[in-house]
Amino acid sequence: MTLTALTHLESYLSALDADPAAKISVLRSVITAQRRREGSMPARGLAGIVVEHLRLLRAVGEDAQEPAAQRLAAEGLSEGYGFLAWLAWDMWEIGSAQRYYHAAVRMARQSRHPTLTAYMLGSTAVFTTKSGNSHRAVDLIHQARESLPARTHDTIKAWLYSTSAAAYASAQQPDETWRYLDMAHEATARIRVDDNPPWPWIMRFDGEKLAGYRLIAAVDLHNPTAALSSASLATKAQAHSAQHALNLLAKTDAHAMNRDYDQSATVALTALDAASMKTSQRVIRAA
Repeated sequence: MTLTALTHLESYLSALDADPAAKISVLRSVITAQRRREGSMPARGLAGIVVEHLRLLRAVGEDAQEPAAQRLAAEGLSEGYGFLAWLAWDMWEIGSAQRYYHAAVRMARQSRHPTLTAYMLGSTAVFTTKSGNSHRAVDLIHQARESLPARTHDTIKAWLYSTSAAAYASAQQPDETWRYLDMAHEATARIRVDDNPPWPWIMRFDGEKLAGYRLIAAVDLHNPTAALSSASLATKAQAHSAQHALNLLAKTDAHAMNRDYDQSATVALTALDAASMKTSQRVIRAA
């Protein structure tokens, strides 16, 4: 979004002064739309846009008098901070990513939205796992599962069980890893093709995404046979170029564990090519 477009948005919002909830809804929908572009657009270009929208959303939330509007603003801020954290991680700005994830969890709790809180805790756990603090990640996963309502959509269950497995794999706990992957498989099997995710920030979950978690968990557990058995499904072309590249790099690791170094190098180059449009520092460093 250009500066001119942002100015137009501010003018439009000023015309909604009588309805803070409408302003919040507009800003949340714009941030969600930017989130949908993340898979193919460089993170640095998106981060500046999101920061400006969060500035507007924060101001609207501070002016809101109704508790319901304040909770809606907190939800939007949590979503936005979670997105900024992901973008900062993609740019390898680790300190910023950590601060944004903490802000996302804080605002989710303030919103009193239990699914949002569980999602942000789970997302923070994924980041913490890959930052090398696996025991803290497991603790965050416990908090996420405790925050989740008893009746929860299978898409959310499949995602959270998969992230749980990732945390346990990083902590070198294979029994818990495979148990949660099995639970994720059962939840994924219950998701119908025509099921829409229950919340805009929960992406559709399917067998290919689950295979990606299995691949990466098996690599973390130093089990190349299990990793390569999931690799074909996990590395099918995806719209999200950076995640596709990271799955390819996990396959690279599995080949290297098998001492198949030529194949490992070939797949690594394919991963860099797949993520070239995003110029993801996270992918480049991993490669």
